[in-house]
Amino acid sequence: MHLSGFTLDDTYSLDLDDAIWASEDDAGDVHLTVCIADVAGSIPRGSDLDKAARDRVTTRYWIGGNNPMIPRTLSEGSLSLLPKVSRQVLGIQITLSGQTGEVQGLPTLSLGVLQSKEKLAYSLIPGILVDESHPRYRVLDLLQRVALHCLDERRSQGALVFYDLNKGWVTSEEGHLLKLERAQANVGYIIVQEMMILANQGLAQYTAHHNIPVLYRNHTAKAAAPAREEIQRQIDLLQVDPTQVDVVRQRIHTVMNRATYDAVILGHYGLSLPCYLHGTSPIRRYADLVTQRQLRAHLLGEPLPYSQEEIAAEGTYLVTRLRELEDRASAAAKDRANRLAESRKDVMSPEHLAALKPVDFERVLKVSVRSEINTEVVEAIWRRARAGTLTPLEVFIALCLSEASWLPMKKGLLEFLLRNAHMGPSICSIGMNVLGWSDVSIRSQQEGDLHAPRFRVVATLTREAEPFTSPEVVSPSIRGAKARATVLLLARLAGVQVDTPPPPDQQIPPPPKNPVQLVDRPDNPIAALQDHAQQNRLPVPEYTFQRAGGPEHAPLFTCTCTYLGLVLISPVDGNKKAAKKAVAGQVVRGILGAERPVP
Repeated sequence: MHLSGFTLDDTYSLDLDDAIWASEDDAGDVHLTVCIADVAGSIPRGSDLDKAARDRVTTRYWIGGNNPMIPRTLSEGSLSLLPKVSRQVLGIQITLSGQTGEVQGLPTLSLGVLQSKEKLAYSLIPGILVDESHPRYRVLDLLQRVALHCLDERRSQGALVFYDLNKGWVTSEEGHLLKLERAQANVGYIIVQEMMILANQGLAQYTAHHNIPVLYRNHTAKAAAPAREEIQRQIDLLQVDPTQVDVVRQRIHTVMNRATYDAVILGHYGLSLPCYLHGTSPIRRYADLVTQRQLRAHLLGEPLPYSQEEIAAEGTYLVTRLRELEDRASAAAKDRANRLAESRKDVMSPEHLAALKPVDFERVLKVSVRSEINTEVVEAIWRRARAGTLTPLEVFIALCLSEASWLPMKKGLLEFLLRNAHMGPSICSIGMNVLGWSDVSIRSQQEGDLHAPRFRVVATLTREAEPFTSPEVVSPSIRGAKARATVLLLARLAGVQVDTPPPPDQQIPPPPKNPVQLVDRPDNPIAALQDHAQQNRLPVPEYTFQRAGGPEHAPLFTCTCTYLGLVLISPVDGNKKAAKKAVAGQVVRGILGAERPVP
C-alpha cells in the first residue's frame, strides 16, 4: 500500500520518523494520514541494536547536536523518511467529521510504503500559509485548521495547554513549560504536535479495543494539586506576566507526578485524555519502538513479541532508566549553572548584575545567599526593585533562603513588599512549593455599610509543623487586606520586625441616592451580578470552586457564590464556567425571589 505524506521538522533534522498528510472529501470530512518509520521491521527484539537502543532509551538533543538512540547510519539514513526515497512505514489514517470536527471511530492501521514528497522546515510554514500559489498551501492550510480545532477542543476539555509562539514558550504533554528554539516557534510546531497527539490517542484507543498489550503513557496529579482550571489559569497568566515563568514551572513540577509507562490505562492528566501512548517516534524513543513491534505483529497476524507481563516489566525499566538519565543531566546542568553564577557574583558590577535575565540573576542569588552578605548583589537587588524587574522568586530567595548576615537587606525587602503587597501571595506560593509550607489560610471579617465595607484580615500558615500568624490588617479592600496580611506573615516567617503604619481613616461615601435594581439576565447572570455591584458600589460577588469527585482526567466541581448575604452552591459540573454561570443564576433568582430591598 502506497501512502502520501511529507515531513515537517527542524531545518537540520535528519532523524525523520513521522510524515503527515490531509485531504478533504466532498462531504467536508477530513482524512488525516500519519506515517511512522517502520523501525521494528529492521531492529528485532533482543538484537545488539535493540540492546543498545534499550540502554539509551531515547535520543538526547542539545544545541547543535544529539546522541542518537539508534546509530546514525539507520536513524538518519536507511530508516529516516528522507524525501523522494521509498521507506516502509506504519500508516495511521484518521477521519474527522466535517460537521462536528469529531474523530470518526478508531483509526485504520496499515503497513505500507511512503515516498516522502518533501522535507519542510518549521521556519517555512508561516510563509507558505500566506502564499496560495505554493504547492503545499492547501494541505498545510487544512492541517492548520485541524490542528487549531484540536487545540481548542483539548483546552475546552481541560488539557494543560499553552502556546506563546512570540516568546517561544509551550507546554509539554504533562503541562510543563518548555522553551522553543526560534526556528520552531511558529504554527508549524503546533501542527506537528497536534497531529502526533491525535495519532497517539488513536493508537491507544485501537490497542485497548483490540486487547493488544502496550506501554500506555499515564500521567496523574498529586492529591494536593489545585483544580485543573487553577493550574491552567496560572499558565495563561504568563502571557500577561512572563516574569513568572520559573514560579509557574516550579509549581507545576511540585503538584504533578512524573508521567509513567504502564501496561494498564490510568489516563493522562496533562492532556485530559482517558488513554494515551507513545508510538509516533520509534527512531527517537524506545517506548515507541516497543509499541510498534506489538502493532506490526498484530497487523501481520504474527505472535506478539511481548506478553502483558513483559510489557509491564518494560514499563518499569523505562521509567527507572529515564529518571536516572534525567536526574544525571539535571545535576550536571545545576553544577554548570552554579559555577557560572559563582564567577558572576565575584566579578560583575551591581549595574551588570541588575541587568541579568531573571533566570541568571536567580542563580546568582541562590549562590550568594549561602554565605556572608554581598554588597554588590544587594545593590543589584535594589536596582532591580527600582526598575520594577525584581521578581517574586528573587524576593523569595533573598528573604527566605539567606544567611543571618542578610538581615538588613531583608528588612528593606519587606518595606518594599509593603509598597508592592500584590507580590506577597506569589511568594507564599513559592514557599509552599519549594520549602513545603502549608497553603495560606485567610480569616476575614466584614464590617460597615454594604456600600462602604471595611475588612479585617489575618493570614496564617504552617512551616515545619509550627504555625505563623500575621497581625490583623484593616482595609476597605478585601484583596488589598489579604495581600498586606500575607506580606506581614512573610515578615514573621523571616524573623523581621517591620513598622506597619495604621491604615488611613476611611472616607465613608454616602449610599447611592437612586439604587439600581438587579435585572435578571438568564444569558449572562455573572455579568448581571457584577453590573449590579458596580452600579450600587457594593462588594462584588465572590466565587470559589470545590472538587466534587470524578476521575483525574475529568474532575467534577461545584461553585459557591457569596453576594449580599446569600451563599449558594451550584450543581456538580465538569466545566467550571458552567458551574459559575449556574450558581450566579441561582443567586439572581434568590435575590429577586426574596423580594428584598436591593441593595
